[in-house]
Amino acid sequence: MQKTTRIRTQDNFLPRVLKGVLTASLVSVASIAGFALALKAAPMTDTTILVINQVLKVVSILIGVLSAVGRGGAKGYLKGALTGGGYMVFGLGLSALASMQLPGVLTALSELAFGGAVGALCGAFAANLPAKRS
Repeated sequence: MQKTTRIRTQDNFLPRVLKGVLTASLVSVASIAGFALALKAAPMTDTTILVINQVLKVVSILIGVLSAVGRGGAKGYLKGALTGGGYMVFGLGLSALASMQLPGVLTALSELAFGGAVGALCGAFAANLPAKRS
């Protein structure tokens, strides 16, 4: 009977993705709080708010994925897609709790697809960055 050995990077796959989702969520909360303060100082149109909201999501996912994958990390696209998708699921859940309404199916699916796609792109980007030297 042969003993199989696991590669060390696979042992922490799920914890790294969860770390990325948590990091993205914290960045998002902080940026939304700052944006809310900016809105008090300078009112904006609904279109501007929508665009800035999407940019904040992308930046949050990017930072979360960088935290999950790391520079030169393995399986960047997969960790990124799961981090981005998990971030969106977490956000949709919080939004549903706050509004006491479930989002529509198309809204939920489009948000999940957006988060997964952005996360996968950010993960591929992070995995192709030169690794930090110790």
